Amino acid sequence: MPTAAHFFFIPIVFFLGLFFGGLLPRRRFGVAAGQLSRRATSAKAVALASAVFALVFVFTHLLSHTSGAHSLSVHLGGQALFDQRPSFSSSEVYVRLTAFGEAGRSMYQRFTYTDDVVFPLSLLGFVYLLGRFVGDRSAVGSGLRFILQGLPLVWFGFDMLENAMVYHLIGQYPLTNDTLGNVLGLVTVTKFALLLASVVVSATTSIVFRRRDHEPPGRLV
Repeated sequence: MPTAAHFFFIPIVFFLGLFFGGLLPRRRFGVAAGQLSRRATSAKAVALASAVFALVFVFTHLLSHTSGAHSLSVHLGGQALFDQRPSFSSSEVYVRLTAFGEAGRSMYQRFTYTDDVVFPLSLLGFVYLLGRFVGDRSAVGSGLRFILQGLPLVWFGFDMLENAMVYHLIGQYPLTNDTLGNVLGLVTVTKFALLLASVVVSATTSIVFRRRDHEPPGRLV
């Protein structure tokens, strides 16, 4: 089933997709549409990435299939996944792994390299293109442009790190790895913080530079 974190972030992401893909005027952030580089990210690309993300979300979280979040939740008896309810100590991690049962652990391990890779990839495509879209239409320096495009990649890296940690914790069970168990919750929280930061930085940049659309051209920096 969808996580509470997903329900928090997904409306934000869809709102941004509509905002950047269709609601901005032809002159954006003080840059005329005709002056954009041919390599500039188009609104159609952002809209397509948003649509792909929506379809992948429906497939991986709402439809029943053998490797999906819904089936995994059934196998775990409705118990929360680690990214639904983070655990910050090794002892708590292993109590929960034990409660998942053999079948639940096996399916959870498969989930870490199937649906829980496909879904973040689709979200990465959207958030990364969104950052490029904002950067291409803003008079921002190379530093902020790097942040706009880099934050989604760092978020995705932490998401995959979390998956790898869960995969190894289950693979080693019942042997314990206290190092991984103790930092798993921190990695989960950092992952969601980076995703939120990716969206907030794009939104903040768009608002700041959109306000300058109405200023005299000479006042743009």
